[in-house]
Amino acid sequence: MARSKQPSKPIPSDDDLFLDTAHAAEVLGLTSRALESWRSRGVGPAFIRLGANSIRYRAKTLRDWVLANEMQPAANARVSCGG
Repeated sequence: MARSKQPSKPIPSDDDLFLDTAHAAEVLGLTSRALESWRSRGVGPAFIRLGANSIRYRAKTLRDWVLANEMQPAANARVSCGG
C-alpha cells in the first residue's frame, strides 16, 4: 500500500491543466514513487505519455479518480475502540 501524506495543494480547477508526476502526487497527498509504482502495475489514475520519459495527468482526471474512489462507511460496520 502506498504511503500517503497530507495534500499540500488542491487539485487545480482548470480541467485542461496537465500536471507532471511530482505535482499530481503532491495534490493527491502521495509520493511520486507511489504514482510511478501504480502506473507500472496498471492501477491508479489515468495518465498521458508524451514521450519516453514524459508523463502528465489531467486535473479533471485526477478529480474524477478521487471522487470515484470515495468510500462511505458501511452502515453495519463494527467500530472498535481498542479496548
